[in-house]
Formats: sequence, structure tokens, C-alpha cells
Amino acid sequence: MGDKKEKEDKAVKAAKATKIVNQSENTEVFVRTNAGRKRGKASKAKIFIALGVVIALLAGLGYFMSTRNTEHRPLVSVGAVELMDLEETVSIRGTIQGSESADVSSALNYKITAIYVKEGDTVKKDQVLATLDVSDLQDQYNKAALALRESTRAYESAEALYEEGAMAREEYLKLKAAYDGDKLNMSSFNIADKKNIKSPISGTVTRVNVNVGRYASDTEKGQAMFVVENLEDLQMKVRIGEYDISKIKVGQEVTITADVLGKESVAGVVSSISPTGEEKDMTSSEKVIPVVIDIEKSDKNLIAGVTAKATILIDRRDNVPAISFDAIIQDPETGDNLVFVVDEEETLRRVAVELGLETNIYVEVLGGALKDGEQVVLAPTFDLEDGMLVTVNTPAN
Repeated sequence: MGDKKEKEDKAVKAAKATKIVNQSENTEVFVRTNAGRKRGKASKAKIFIALGVVIALLAGLGYFMSTRNTEHRPLVSVGAVELMDLEETVSIRGTIQGSESADVSSALNYKITAIYVKEGDTVKKDQVLATLDVSDLQDQYNKAALALRESTRAYESAEALYEEGAMAREEYLKLKAAYDGDKLNMSSFNIADKKNIKSPISGTVTRVNVNVGRYASDTEKGQAMFVVENLEDLQMKVRIGEYDISKIKVGQEVTITADVLGKESVAGVVSSISPTGEEKDMTSSEKVIPVVIDIEKSDKNLIAGVTAKATILIDRRDNVPAISFDAIIQDPETGDNLVFVVDEEETLRRVAVELGLETNIYVEVLGGALKDGEQVVLAPTFDLEDGMLVTVNTPAN
């Protein structure tokens, strides 16, 4: 009985030991399984990190490569081909004047006794503007008249004697010469004309430079006694430079602007061109040519004496393709005018162009070489080539 019980106890102990071992094995397995899971999660995180690093490196490499590619592309600015209306003009400043002007003065320096006009008055041709004190002239006239009467009487007597042969030829010719001289002297004494200062033209008195009681030559700044101008028909007298005069033709349209007109303008036409040139000024060797512009319809605010700007229309083109002058480069070998067109892929295309009408900023392109909206390089340089890739400089807004 004791042996049997002992065996049973051993069996129970063995079973417990086995259970413990099994539990230990189960626990070990459980622990190892969780550890494996933890290691699996860590491995996946490392993989994701690694992938992120690779992607970042690839992106950086792509950016670097793209940067390397664009670094070697020239940076260019572009402008568009546009359809526009172009006008070629020549602009010049000048003074508005009457179409006819007269400076009225006296050859005799006598005292002024009366002035009959003021600035702004309208006068007719031969109208008296002022009178002079010609009392001294009257005395001279009386003496000349007396001398002429005496020489006339002597000459008539000599002529009768000479015809009868009673007077020598030399004596007769001497008396005849004295008579002719006195007669000529007397004809110069037209007292009425010398006394009365008259206007030689019809027009408006624009300047009165004298005062009653002063002498005829005692004028403001040595100017004429009176200035009379025809202000019904105004004109501009301008001087065109020798480099532009070949473009100017009689009959060309002119637009005239001036400060006194505000935003308005008046029309004019080139009426005459001088056949000879003159010095521009004392410091320049450039020649200028006088040109007269008739103002066709005068604005009431436009007056003689003011400065105005005349814009002479040389030529006009409507709705033509044009580009900025900055887009043109000239081939040093052939002399051809060239532009570089930039396509959507920023590739250059070299195009030879024929130029038409020119303004200060734009120039017409002939022959359909360029189309409306095409982009052309501005300020191109000689290192640009056909087919070259460029980077277009886009200004920030």
C-alpha cells in the first residue's frame, strides 16, 4: 500500500512538473511570438523610412538634374507680335505766327506827336498808325522848293540862250545839272508820307513799341515802332533737321498742339519748304531747313507768339504685325535683320525679317514672317542660336 501511494505521488509530481514545463514552454512560445511581432513592426517602420529617404533622394536628384539643365539655358525676356496701327511722324516745336507780318518803322528820327492804335486793334492797309513832328522837315522842304524855283528859272533861260547859240555848251549843261538835282531833291520831300506812319498790310496790331513825345527810333529794346500781323490765317515756321527733311513733303498733314489749347489740337498742312538750309546755331555744324506750316482752322485760344508742337504725318499703316525695336538684331555678316521666336517649349527659332514702317518704339514686319501673338526675344545677343533651349523670364505680378 505504501509503495503504491508513493508511486501515485511520484506520478502526480511528474504530471505537475510536466504541466509546469508545458506552461513554461507555452509562455516561452507566447513571449517569443510577441517579440517576433515587435520585431516585425520595427522592420516595417525601417522599410517605410528607407523608402521615404529613397523617394526624397530621387526627388532631389530630379530637381538637381532639372536645375542643372536650366542652369545652362539663357534667361531671356520676350515680347509679343501684335497687330496695331502705326504712324511715322516727325515732331518739331515752333512759334505760332500770322501768315503775314510787317515791322513798321520810320527812316526819319522825328518826335512822335500822336499814336492812333493800340495792341489788338485791327487795321487796313495804308491806315495811319502815328504821326511825327516834321516841322524841321517842312523848313527843309521850303528851302528845297525855293532852290528848285531858282534853278528852274536859270535852266529855262539857259536853254533859250543855248538854242540861239548865245551860251556855251558847258555852261548850259552845268545849269541843267543843278536843275535836275533840285528837282530830284524836291521829289524826296513827300512830307505827308514822312509825317504819317502807315501800315503796309491789313491785319492786327500785335506790338506798339513807342510812346508819344519820344523819337521814332527810341523804341522798346530797339524794335520796330509797330508790328502788324495777319492773324486771320496763322502759320508755324519751323526748322527741320537735315536728317529728316527728306521725309517732308508739301501737302503732308500736321497736328498742332499747344499749352493754350489744353487737350485740343488743330490741323495744319505743310505749305512750303525752303530750297536752302541754314546753320542750326552757332555751336553746331548741323544744317536745318525752314518749313512753313499753314494752320487750316484756328482755335480761338491759339494766338500768335505762343510756342506749339507740330507733328507731321509721314506715313501710316493700319492693323499690321509689329514688334518692338528691341527684338531686332542684325547679322554682322549678311546685314539681315533677325529675330528669335520662342515656342511653347521655350525653343528658339531664328527668323529673318523685312522691316516696314518705323515709329520710335515699334516697327512693321513685312511678308508674313511673324504671326500675331508669337513671342520674340527682346534685346537678343549674338550667343543665341537656332534651336537653343532658353528660360523665359516671367516678371512677378
